[in-house]
Amino acid sequence: MKRQYLLWAAGLLVAAAAIYGYKEYNRKREDSKALEAKFQVTANDLLKEFAANEQAATGKYKGLDVILSVSGPLKEIKKDEKGFYTLLLGDSSDLSSVQCSMDTLYTADLSQVKAGQSIVIKGAFTGYNSDITGMLGSDIQLNRCVLDTKK
Repeated sequence: MKRQYLLWAAGLLVAAAAIYGYKEYNRKREDSKALEAKFQVTANDLLKEFAANEQAATGKYKGLDVILSVSGPLKEIKKDEKGFYTLLLGDSSDLSSVQCSMDTLYTADLSQVKAGQSIVIKGAFTGYNSDITGMLGSDIQLNRCVLDTKK
C-alpha cells in the first residue's frame, strides 16, 4: 500500500515536471518594442550616476522588468562575427559608454542611424563594468535593445 502511494507521488512529480518543461520550452518573450520604459535618462547622466554610487544605481536599475530609455549621441555601431549588433552611446571624447545589445528582431532599424547622430534606445539593464584603472572607461550594458522612435 505504501509502495503504491510512492509510485503515484513519483508519477505526479514526473508529470508536473514534464508540463513545466513543456511550458518553458514554448514560452514566448515579450516584444522589446512594446515594453514601456520605467526610466528616461541621458547616456552621460547614467554614466555619472554609476560613477558616483555604483551600488545605489545598480539597485535602482536592476531587475528583469526594468526597461530604460537612454538618449545620447551614437559613438559607434559594432557587429560581431555572428552578426549581432551593439550600439555604443555617450560622449565621443569619453572612454566610458552605454553598450546596447540590439534585439535581433529589430536590426533592420539600424539602417536609419549613423555614428554621431543623437538617438534614443530602450533596453533592459544587465550590468556595469567599472574602470578601476582609469584607462579603459566604464561600461553600462543594456540587453534586448530597440530604437525608440517615440522620442
